[in-house]
Amino acid sequence: MRLTMLGSKVYRACLVLFATAALLSCGTLSSEQKSERDLLSAIDAYNTAFRWENYKAAFAWIPPAAQTRFWEQADAFHKSVRILEFEVRDIVLQNQGSQGVVMLNCRFYLTNSPSLQSKTIRQTWQYAEKEKKWQVLQDGYSALMPSGS
Repeated sequence: MRLTMLGSKVYRACLVLFATAALLSCGTLSSEQKSERDLLSAIDAYNTAFRWENYKAAFAWIPPAAQTRFWEQADAFHKSVRILEFEVRDIVLQNQGSQGVVMLNCRFYLTNSPSLQSKTIRQTWQYAEKEKKWQVLQDGYSALMPSGS
């Protein structure tokens, strides 16, 4: 009887430890999934707005230090490039989920030479704690611009 009671206590202790570990790992996993899900949502919203030349909507994901540069790029881009579609190829979270590197494939054409082109660009994103949202640090769209622009 004493051995059975001891075995039962060990079994319960192991069960409690296992359940606690499972809950902790789920909490960590769900916050990483949420972070990646939020990033994917921001990537889609930003790039969709940029694709449709809705630069005011895309501007919502630009950090203050890059806002002037964004409008200069948007003006030049509007005159020379049309994006037909984009596809997120890969997202890599870094720095404990606070930064993301995105590989984005774009199909586009240049307005002065309307032949369909495809290029994979690299975007870097960072989670802004103060604003509680993702911001694009480098959108990679300058790689689509015609040479000499």
